[in-house]
Amino acid sequence: MGEFPDIPGYKIEEKLGQGRIGDVYLAVNEESDQKVVVKVLIPDLIQDKKFAKRFLYEARRAAKLDHPNIIKILDIGEIQDHYYFVMEYFPESLRRRIINRQLSTNLVQETSEDTVGSIYIEGVDVHEVLDIFRQLFDALDYAYQEGAIHRDLHPENIFFREDGTPVIADFYMTRVVNASRILEKQRATISSVHYASPERILKKSMSISSDIYSLGVILYEMLTGKVPFDANEVAAVENQHINEPVPQLPEHFILFQPLIDRMMAKAVEERAQSGVELILMIQELNEELLEKESKVDVQTEEEKDAEEFQMEEEKEAEWGQLIEQEMGAGLEERTELAQDLPPEKEFIVQQVDILGRASQLLTKLQNPRLLISAAAAIVIIVLLVVIIAPWGDSGTKEGEGSQRVLSTEEQQEIENRYTRKFRAAQRDFKAGRYEEALHQSTQAQKIKTTKELETLKQKIEVKIAGEKEDKAFQQASKINTRASYEEYLNKYSAGRHAEEAQKKIEELIVLEKKREAEKKKLAVSRVKLRSNYKILLASEIKSRIIKLGFFEKYYNKTGNFRNNYETRTINNHKIIIDYATGLIWHQAGSAEDVDYQMALLWMKELNRQKYAGYADWRLPTLEEAVSLLESRESKYYLYIDPLFSRVQKHIWTGDKVDDNKGWAIDFYSGDVNRVPFNYKSYVRPVRSER
Repeated sequence: MGEFPDIPGYKIEEKLGQGRIGDVYLAVNEESDQKVVVKVLIPDLIQDKKFAKRFLYEARRAAKLDHPNIIKILDIGEIQDHYYFVMEYFPESLRRRIINRQLSTNLVQETSEDTVGSIYIEGVDVHEVLDIFRQLFDALDYAYQEGAIHRDLHPENIFFREDGTPVIADFYMTRVVNASRILEKQRATISSVHYASPERILKKSMSISSDIYSLGVILYEMLTGKVPFDANEVAAVENQHINEPVPQLPEHFILFQPLIDRMMAKAVEERAQSGVELILMIQELNEELLEKESKVDVQTEEEKDAEEFQMEEEKEAEWGQLIEQEMGAGLEERTELAQDLPPEKEFIVQQVDILGRASQLLTKLQNPRLLISAAAAIVIIVLLVVIIAPWGDSGTKEGEGSQRVLSTEEQQEIENRYTRKFRAAQRDFKAGRYEEALHQSTQAQKIKTTKELETLKQKIEVKIAGEKEDKAFQQASKINTRASYEEYLNKYSAGRHAEEAQKKIEELIVLEKKREAEKKKLAVSRVKLRSNYKILLASEIKSRIIKLGFFEKYYNKTGNFRNNYETRTINNHKIIIDYATGLIWHQAGSAEDVDYQMALLWMKELNRQKYAGYADWRLPTLEEAVSLLESRESKYYLYIDPLFSRVQKHIWTGDKVDDNKGWAIDFYSGDVNRVPFNYKSYVRPVRSER
C-alpha cells in the first residue's frame, strides 16, 4: 500500500493509469463507501508551485460545471505535496465499449423480421449511437455557454453511467497541460492526435467547433471501427487532419455522411457552430432511418403477399389441368384423377362427373323425339351444379365468400411476426425511445390488433404527449418571457405545468412594472458616454474612469458603477441593453480573436447583414468598454456580467494610443491595455440606443 498516495478520507485500492499530468487511482470514499477516481498531480510537476496551483484552479473551474453528461468533480485538495481532485467513477469508457464490440470486424446490417432495415453495431441500434451523441452535443453546448472548451476529446475521456448515459471527463485539463513549461516541450501523443482538430494542430484560436470536430472523428470510429486518419508518425496524422478530405463512410452508413461532413469540415466556418444544430440533424436522421425501416417493412410484406399469390396461381393452374383431364376422361379415370386434387376441390369432381354423365347421355340419344326431354334434364343438372357450387367449398368460412382458411403454419407465422413487433415496441418503450416504440406498435397493429397492444400504444402516446409538453415548457422557461409562457398555455391550458406557467407570468408582470419604473428613473440619470474615437493618454483615461465611477483594477479599484442590463432577441439575434448607459451590446461578439484591421472588417460585415435589424454597429470607445467591467470576478473568473459570452476575454476599442497602437479592455484581469494593431483581440460591437 506504500506506493499509493495517502489522501485523507479515501482508501486507494489500485492504480488505473497515468496521464500527462496526473496518476489516476481507484479509491473508496471511507464515509459513503462510494467508489471514486482520484487524480493526483505527478511528482515531477509539483516542483513548479505556480503550475500546481493552476492544476487546482482549473479543477475548481471544472467542478462548477453542472450537467448530467459531464463528470462531477466531488473533492479538490492539497495535502503533503499531493495536489489532487476526486471525481465520479464509471468502469466503462467509450474506448472499452469500442474494443469490446470489435467494431472493425463485426459490423453487420441486420435484416431479420424483428429489426428490418435497422443498422446494428454488435447488437446496438444506431438510434442508440445517435442518442449518445445527442447528449454529448448538449453537454458541449452547455460547457461552451459556461466558457469551457474541452480541446482534447477522445474515447478515453468519455464514460458511461450504469443507465447508459454518456459523460465527458477532463474539462479544463488541456489548459493545465498548456501552462506547464515541462509539458509544452512534449509533442502530442499519437493516440490523442487522431482526434485533434486542424485549428488545434495549427495552434489557432479554438471554439466549440474544435470539440465538434473531435466528436466527428469519434462518431466515424464508432461506425467504421477505425479512425479516419492514421499513420505511424504524429506529424503524418496532423498533416492528414489539415489537408486530407473527410473520408467517405461505407455504403450501409451513407445516411450518416452529411452529419460527419458537417462535424469534420476542415474550415471552421463550414463546420457546425453549436450542438443544437447537430441535435436537429440527428432528429432528421432518426426520422429518415425510421422511414427507411418502415419502407423495408412494407416491401417485405408486399414480397410475401406476391409470393403467396404466385403459389396460389400455380396451384390453380395445376388444378385446371387436372379438371381438363377429368372432363375428357372416363368414370374410372376421373376417380383416379380426383385423388390428386386437394380436399377443398373435391366438389368440382362431383360437378364435372355430373356434366360428364350428361354429355354421355346426349351422345347416346339417337331418337329426336327424346331430345327435348333430354335437354330439359341437362338444364336441370346445370342448375343443380350452379346451386351446389357455392356450398361445396369446404375451405371457406360462413360469411367470408371465397376467402380460404389459413393453415396452422400461416397462422403461426402471423403470430410470430406480431410478437416480434410487439416485443420491439415494449423494449423501445422501456428504454424511453417512445417515437421508435410508436413506430413498432403501429407495425404490429397492421398485423393484428390485441388489447395488450392497444394498452401499450396508449401508454406510448401518453409519454410522447408528455414529452412534447415538457419540451414546450422547458423552451418557455429558457426564453422566460410572458409571450413564451402564454404560448405554452395556449397549447396546454390544462397541462401539468400550467399552474407554474401562470405563476411565472404573474411574476414577470410584476418585474416588467418594476423594470419600467427603473427605466424612467435611469432615463433621467443616465450616464452620458463619448461615442466618437480619439487618441488617448493614460492620464486622461484614469481621470475619466474615476469621474464616471467605473471599476478598473489599477486606476479605480473602488469603482462601484452599476449597470442595468436586459437581454432581448431580435430576428433570432441576441442583444443586451444597458439602461444605465443607453448602450445596446452584441451579446456574443466575435468567435475568434483578430487584429485591428480585421476587427474593422468584421464590423463592416456585421452591418451589411443588419444584425438584430441595425446597421450602425461599431467598436466601443474606451469608456464605453470600461463600463462593462465589474468590480469582482464572476463565477466564470471574468470581470464582466455572465450575461455576456465568455469567449471574449478581452476586446478592441476604437480609441488609439498612436498610429501603431490601440486600447483594449481585458476582462480576464480587469484592466485597460495598450496593444499594437497586429495584436489579436476579440470584437464586441455596440450601438447607442435611440
